[in-house]
Amino acid sequence: AGEVHGLIGENGAGKSTLMAVASGALRPETGTVLIDDTEVGADPVRTRSLGLAIVRQHPALFPEMTVADNLLFGVPDAERRKITNTTRWARECLAAWDDRPDIDPRARVSSLNPEQKFIIEISRALFQKPGVLVLDEPSEHLGAEGVDRLFTAVRALAANGTAIVYISHRIREIREISDRVTVLRDGRSRGTYITDELSEERIVSLIIGRSL
Repeated sequence: AGEVHGLIGENGAGKSTLMAVASGALRPETGTVLIDDTEVGADPVRTRSLGLAIVRQHPALFPEMTVADNLLFGVPDAERRKITNTTRWARECLAAWDDRPDIDPRARVSSLNPEQKFIIEISRALFQKPGVLVLDEPSEHLGAEGVDRLFTAVRALAANGTAIVYISHRIREIREISDRVTVLRDGRSRGTYITDELSEERIVSLIIGRSL
């Protein structure tokens, strides 16, 4: 809790697969996932109810549904029952990221560009104030200003006790935002380190498996 844990590795290292297991979207062949000592199976709904939110590299949205409906779909059942005006609620949800006058809650997701789709995904996660937040390559669809906003949001959540897993192949981002970093290579952990104690060159050597 309160830590930003970086997860880094080359494409195909297993980062996204590991997070699919953690979120309940993929059943592990071995091992278990625990959230606050409660075991999570291959059940995304249960995982969400235990306080885990995930922002995927490729937003998991229904293109023919509206923005509001997509936001609503990701909310735990107990919260969904309290919502009476979905359009107004959707605007409040989007505001968890920033004021988005370019995103109409009544618009179909299929009409949005990649950045707007990402904003829907991350707004939904931030609005829930999760106990665990998984960010899978979150800067892919963001410019420099968006990355700064993302880092501000991540630090604020961590300060309030959220545990954050920040997945990226961008070494400079990992070094800037994470407290510790785990290196994956060929589907295996190659170690967990205090980020400030690792140089950029050392991280690269761990990722590729040999000294530079």
